Amino acid sequence: MIWHHYLVILGIFCGLYGGFTTVLVSNLGSLCEVSAIFLNYRSFFTKEEMNDPIPTINQTCFFFAYTIFRVLLFPYCFYEMFRGYFWTRHLMSVDREIAYIICLIFYALVMVLNAFWYGLILKGLKKML
Repeated sequence: MIWHHYLVILGIFCGLYGGFTTVLVSNLGSLCEVSAIFLNYRSFFTKEEMNDPIPTINQTCFFFAYTIFRVLLFPYCFYEMFRGYFWTRHLMSVDREIAYIICLIFYALVMVLNAFWYGLILKGLKKML
């Protein structure tokens, strides 16, 4: 589980070095941590308490936060980075272009991970309903 954090951190540094749209998109992508608030709060409850009203509300908030800040926001960020790459690649040095491409690849990998986790979240939601 920890290795995806290494990818994200390296992607952020590549984005900062690559410049142009990657800086904005990397910061915008940091909003994904909003969903972590509800995920961490979930660990306060035991399995027996999970069907109580407050844990159910927490799970619902987690689902919506994950959907908005990871499932919807990440593809938008990736699109903006991809579009920005073609707008600005003629202005980049080779090392910055490599950093930009690495950032794009890592964003794509994180989107794949988010899709996998979202599938698990949907299974959990199905059980909850």
